[in-house]
Amino acid sequence: MEATINQKPTLSDLMENYEATILQTILATFGLDFLTKYQHGGDVDTVYNVDQIGKDPLMTYKNKKNETDYNNRGEYNSKDYHAHSAYKENNREYSRQQKQGTLKDGYTGKAIGRNQSYDQDHVMSAKEIDDNRARVLAGLDGPDLANKKENLVATDPSINRSKKADSVDEHLKKKGDRYDDTTKRNMQDKDKKARKAIYDDINKAYYTSQKFWKDTGKAALKAGGTMALRQGIGFFLVEIWFGIKEKCISCWDEINSFKDFKQRLIEGFKSGISSAMAKFNDLWEHVKNGAIGGFIASLTTTFTNIFKTTFKSVNKVIMHLGKPVVEAFRVALFNPDKLPTDERIDAIIKCLVTGGSLFLGDVIKQYLDKQLVGVPHSDLITAFFSALLSGITMVTGFYLVDRYDVGAKLMSLFSNPEYEYLKTVGENAQKTLDLINSMVNRIAHYDWDACERALQIYNNSTGTAKAFASADVARICGVNEDEIAKDSSDLDKIFG
Repeated sequence: MEATINQKPTLSDLMENYEATILQTILATFGLDFLTKYQHGGDVDTVYNVDQIGKDPLMTYKNKKNETDYNNRGEYNSKDYHAHSAYKENNREYSRQQKQGTLKDGYTGKAIGRNQSYDQDHVMSAKEIDDNRARVLAGLDGPDLANKKENLVATDPSINRSKKADSVDEHLKKKGDRYDDTTKRNMQDKDKKARKAIYDDINKAYYTSQKFWKDTGKAALKAGGTMALRQGIGFFLVEIWFGIKEKCISCWDEINSFKDFKQRLIEGFKSGISSAMAKFNDLWEHVKNGAIGGFIASLTTTFTNIFKTTFKSVNKVIMHLGKPVVEAFRVALFNPDKLPTDERIDAIIKCLVTGGSLFLGDVIKQYLDKQLVGVPHSDLITAFFSALLSGITMVTGFYLVDRYDVGAKLMSLFSNPEYEYLKTVGENAQKTLDLINSMVNRIAHYDWDACERALQIYNNSTGTAKAFASADVARICGVNEDEIAKDSSDLDKIFG
């Protein structure tokens, strides 16, 4: 019983850990921040972000070649768009409909008479598409994109010629009072569908391109290397500090001269280096987890920016959270140190406490940045206090986890029959993860050309032939006949 009590941390241990963790957090938060460049919108160009250039004053291209490509796109030529084969073919189709008496105005919804004149309008104007940064980023031809069927409508010449190169929204702001509510709704609906069709093509072209994945990979590797370097340097600096503290600060009263101080300082530095090298396994864990965390954080930032711009401060938070979150997953899923279940739970909680404390520190920093605008050296002040808060929160969380056996208490709680269902949830989650992993492995070995041919046959087949074609698609994808899900009940069986 006495041995068990002695294993628990004391307040003295807590104070020692305060010192070490605060120092590490300060170094990670601003002492080594010069190694990392946090950008508004991440480190990789996305369709969403390039559309914000010119609207968002902080948004810029991440890859200068993409900016050069846009600047060198050439002058807009209306003839290229209106002489396009798809534009002419669609116009011929409208002429046929007019002769049959079935042609309707795409905006007003009214019938266009056999002898009535009409124009063919680009819903999303040709000029807007030609100047569209996302289109250039994806490397798509402007006339091809503008003359998609969804982007062409027959309409009254007065509407087309007053709209000119404006978007529907811009046109309605200027001249919306000349249209009834039905026409406005029709115009907005056509615009929404046209933009969706155009951006579907842009997204597909860019996000499946070698250019996007190359930039994403480079950014992730760079972030991983940078975070690994930060973790390694931070580890060495902390050990050097404790070496100097032991040789100089702790025995300050024994130093009688500058020469003596200088000698002890050198000894402390050497002691810190030796201590860091002796803890090679710990150093390697810091470096490795930093690299993995930076890599995953960069990917997270990039994929987040596909849908929404992330600010520099958010990117920094994601980068800081990368390492502890990776460590938590590593302990939870793989348990590399073969920890007992209660200690494994403690380790996971500590990883999450680390991430939460860093997140809290960054939130406080953003708040203080706003409050101290114009104050001299405000950057240093906010960085120090946010790091101090992170360190205190982190170490206090660790102390409470160890002092009160949180892992053991949680184990006792979950062993209660009332929580038995959680085991089933966990088992089903693992089955689902295994299934997804199997699917990913299959996808990596698909014969895509053969699959495309089989899908074409499937789409053009009916009845028994369609069933055979379906089996061919499954076979090419590596799925056994008895594993094919035919209805929702089959999916329930697969996912438990």
